[in-house]
Amino acid sequence: MNAMAVPPRSAATGFASSSEARPDNLHELAAQAVGMALERCGTDVARGIVLLLTPHFARAPQAAVTAAARAGRCLQVVGATCPGIFTEQAWTLDQPAAAALVLNGDIALVAPDPAANAPRLSFSMPDGLDSDWLRIAQPRFGALATGNEHYAISAVWNHGKWQPEGRTETELRGATLGLAVSRGMQPISEPLEVSEVDGYELLLLGDEAPLSTLLSRLPVELREEDKIPLGLIFAAAFDSDIGLERSVAEGRYSLIPILGVNAEGGTLTLGASLDAGMNIFWALRHPLSAEMELRHGVTHLHEQHAVAPDFAVMFSCIGRGPYFYGGNDHDLAVLLNAYPDLPVLGGYCGGEIAPLSGGNAVISYSTVAALAYPERTGDV
Repeated sequence: MNAMAVPPRSAATGFASSSEARPDNLHELAAQAVGMALERCGTDVARGIVLLLTPHFARAPQAAVTAAARAGRCLQVVGATCPGIFTEQAWTLDQPAAAALVLNGDIALVAPDPAANAPRLSFSMPDGLDSDWLRIAQPRFGALATGNEHYAISAVWNHGKWQPEGRTETELRGATLGLAVSRGMQPISEPLEVSEVDGYELLLLGDEAPLSTLLSRLPVELREEDKIPLGLIFAAAFDSDIGLERSVAEGRYSLIPILGVNAEGGTLTLGASLDAGMNIFWALRHPLSAEMELRHGVTHLHEQHAVAPDFAVMFSCIGRGPYFYGGNDHDLAVLLNAYPDLPVLGGYCGGEIAPLSGGNAVISYSTVAALAYPERTGDV
């Protein structure tokens, strides 16, 4: 490779996919993705590599991670499997693929400094989650490493090695990270107090049947019982001490899906149990609200920083990407409309790790974007 063929860049991405999952050549996709990113960087040596792989690699991830390290001549390779992966140029939700972000110049992947407040790029398998690991002062952003409907297992890696304990973290030294989080939910009710439950069955909100409280607050076209879009409506539990407005503004609420409707009794079956006395609001997943929320966050970062970011790392719920937006990823478009030449590495995930006001959390149906700025021009 001619390192002077293109002007040097501090970061670039590469993407490689195949029409079939052949164990004997999956590692080649990882090498191809890194090689493509190196070429775009104008170098043949990486200072750090963030590597995302589809679940096809999860049974034997080390071969692909090693191939990426050799291609980049770099041992600092960190990443995870995600049900889908993407860059600013390509995406997939079903084919075996590798996506790589190659870091060049002053930005490097290093072990986190316990004394620093820098955000930590974090990956965890569901079995590797630990409340103490999440409950640290430093902000975390990243994803749950999960499989898909065909490949149930997952994997994470760091320092060029598969991490069998199931979680890992790294700090991007030499960059200032700005974080934007979009929960993508539109509140459609005032606070409602849970007054009676039976396991997962929600029986009363105040003195009203839960179904009637929901139907009266839905858009008119969705108020018929047989038209309720259950996949788009949630009970959102929040802390009444901080109030609904602040909970929504800071993303501090837990989403509970509605699994079933009992029209005769007016009750609802939820995906988790609630306790009497808790407060909820009805929330509607809405593509325009989701896109606008992320755009607001990116605009805020743009106003904070005097320069354009060198790259971005983004994690979106698998239920939020192209399928949610009708074939196009509007969240990715928000970044690229703001910064047309921005290298972006991302994953479509089964859970997103984000720093919310009040602590780090694993959230869902959300997008978490980290924009890396070349100098300290503002606070995270």
